[in-house]
Amino acid sequence: MKQDINPEHREPRPRIYVLRVWHEESREGSVWRASAREGTQGERRYFTSADDLLEFMYTECLRP
Repeated sequence: MKQDINPEHREPRPRIYVLRVWHEESREGSVWRASAREGTQGERRYFTSADDLLEFMYTECLRP
């Protein structure tokens, strides 16, 4: 069976992200924390709000 390979149309590269979400106690009370990393070898990024985490993931989804 012959495959039709069109160089103009490429499937997006699949990505796997490891997300961690937790709460920590601080002087202000319980605070929300998260980290995200692409796969198991990528750079780990830390977040102090859900909005920051979602913005990061949205930007990653737009990356070719």
